Amino acid sequence: FQTVVLEWLMVHHNPFDLIHVHDHMAGLIPFFLKYSSRYAKLKAIPSLLTIHNGAYRGQLFWNEVRHLLPYYEAEHGGVLEWDGMINSLAAALKCATAINTVSPSYMSELINYPDTLKPLYDTVKGKCQGILNGIDNALWDPAHDVYLDNHLEKNNEKGWKDFKSANKKYLEDKFNLEANRPLIGFIGRFAYQKGADLLMDAISQGLSEELKFNAVILGSGEKYLEDWAIHLAKMHPENVGAEVAYNEQLARHIYAGCDYLIMPSRFEPCGLNQLYAMRYGTIPIASHVGGLIDTVVDIDDNGEGIVIADLNRDGLVVAIKRAIDLYDQKKAFSKLIKHITQLDYSWSTSAKDYATLYYSTLKIKTDD
Repeated sequence: FQTVVLEWLMVHHNPFDLIHVHDHMAGLIPFFLKYSSRYAKLKAIPSLLTIHNGAYRGQLFWNEVRHLLPYYEAEHGGVLEWDGMINSLAAALKCATAINTVSPSYMSELINYPDTLKPLYDTVKGKCQGILNGIDNALWDPAHDVYLDNHLEKNNEKGWKDFKSANKKYLEDKFNLEANRPLIGFIGRFAYQKGADLLMDAISQGLSEELKFNAVILGSGEKYLEDWAIHLAKMHPENVGAEVAYNEQLARHIYAGCDYLIMPSRFEPCGLNQLYAMRYGTIPIASHVGGLIDTVVDIDDNGEGIVIADLNRDGLVVAIKRAIDLYDQKKAFSKLIKHITQLDYSWSTSAKDYATLYYSTLKIKTDD
């Protein structure tokens, strides 16, 4: 794939100012721009690497892929290597003119996380920055969402109350849940990164303590977590709804109908679910990592949601209790919904930040 991209760039009639690559899947392109004589005419074009998830590095065994690599000067082969293997992300970190992550806090986490790439991040941090992802407000629009039967009719307190109530009833009816309880949703992969194991444990513990809340869980992933979600729904049929699937329509109803969206992620480069949720008037309950740090400030600090202070089962139960308490404070609850629905996380801001980064990257190259 990366070779095809390079070959296409060679025959394209109009030269590009900058080449923007994403993650390890395109991470070898900056290396070949610099060190392959075949692509010498592209060498002056600067490159920008965006890291969406630094946990994936594209590590490859030399003997498996050497024959697939375009020609490069042998003395530069060490640039491809990290930990004894070809490491596509490491090569991109070394060779890209500039680097960004999809949130400022995730950039800081990558630079400071004590793993095998830390020495490399230490050397390249001068060309790194974080830019928060945006969302497409036209695609995520509570007034015109094609997946919903009940839309936002008026952008005022009554309009939002009617919108949330109608979509919440849809979920309560679909899963036969007890009415008039705060409804907490989860959408995502059932994986360690997303803290799905902590969530299942916390829901079970919270309901065993007779906390008055309902939960709707949507996702798929590790089999034992899928089984756990279904088991929870069977054990608490009036309080837990679960679907093991990828279901965009149900996801939109969860964003629209839940009172809260919970994200107990162990790491989160940006997180888009919390941005979608707030767009639909759903309050985030989020761990204090990555892009969640940049988008969810705790309500005790006049913020947007509930921050999970301790990322374990008991910490999630405490967060659920706080959500229940807030739900019962109707005036404060409505005020918070009004606040989060007025926030702008569209691409209009992020695009300007990328434009600035493009310009500065070109200037860096020119100065060189």
